[in-house]
Amino acid sequence: MAVPAGSGSDRKSAPDRLRSLQMPPDEYRLDLILKPDTHPRTDRPRAGFETVAECQAEDLSRALALRATAHAIIAISNGIRPTPANSPLTRLNIDPQAAVNLADRLQAGAESGRPQPTLASALCMREARLWFAGTLLEVIDNNPDADTRLFTAIWSRLGSRPARATANAALRLWSSDASTQ
Repeated sequence: MAVPAGSGSDRKSAPDRLRSLQMPPDEYRLDLILKPDTHPRTDRPRAGFETVAECQAEDLSRALALRATAHAIIAISNGIRPTPANSPLTRLNIDPQAAVNLADRLQAGAESGRPQPTLASALCMREARLWFAGTLLEVIDNNPDADTRLFTAIWSRLGSRPARATANAALRLWSSDASTQ
């Protein structure tokens, strides 16, 4: 029996869907446009768009912090490390094994340079920002007469399901032509 489209195992996560999208042409890629430089009036340095190396370092830092937190929670639950009941670690409600698994994925992506499909990855989100911003610039550039507006709608249960909320976040581009039809 065929699985109906959009149900069960054929659904892709938000990062997987983003990964399957093509990057916009080079003239709209912010990593190629926004280079580190100095502001002409203030002489203050400007960072430019985040680099792959910066994102890899961030993902490694996140992996290290996740592992440390998971090991501390395990030590507390095993009675190895006594901790007051009001300690932030006891209130986190984190599954230590899930934290270690996520740390492994972040580290693997950082070391390989190929981001793992997780919203927790700075490298994965860098690709999403490059795609989104570049595509938006391309739409605006190719539709100069359109009254383009952008808004973000956030799912009301964001606090309880951030991954689903992000995957379901709404992005709409309106033009004066489209709104009159």
